[in-house]
Amino acid sequence: MKMRKSISIAALLAVLILAACSESKESQVPKIYSQLISEHSEGQSYAFVDLGLSEKCLLISQEVFEDSPGVNAAVSAEVYGVDKTGKVIDFGYVQSDGSGYVLAVESPYLYVSGGHHIEMLQPNVETGKLDVFEGARVEFTETTDMYYYTKDSVETEVDDISGFDELFNRRSDKGQIINFYDFETN
Repeated sequence: MKMRKSISIAALLAVLILAACSESKESQVPKIYSQLISEHSEGQSYAFVDLGLSEKCLLISQEVFEDSPGVNAAVSAEVYGVDKTGKVIDFGYVQSDGSGYVLAVESPYLYVSGGHHIEMLQPNVETGKLDVFEGARVEFTETTDMYYYTKDSVETEVDDISGFDELFNRRSDKGQIINFYDFETN
């Protein structure tokens, strides 16, 4: 009985240690980003996300908040990536519309959204920008509502809101809230 309890405690400790190691590995900074990291400002936080490039992309946010226990989310961030030659590219700044629409990822897409729009972005190393892979938005006017759908950066007007609803449902089902780390603690 005592032996079984000792083995159980040892197994639990091993699981906790492995979990702690995986957490710290996820928050470790690859050397390619070391110059950017050394130039960070006080109060900034960072995250790494897989957006389909050879290295994970680095997101740096000016402000994060605890979205759920242990998850520090952001609504805005500067997005950096690495091209095939090893050059760091600044893909630009992204911003969602508030704490109800935090940045999320479904590899290889970054979700940016608000109450009337949603976009799935992906980095384009040739242009150095984030392209809209898929998106939808609603525009309200005095007489009618207009609906737009975007596929591969081409926006077209559509008849209904279904594309918008489908993307928000996909974000809810498949998107993962991005967890940001404080520079000072890592």
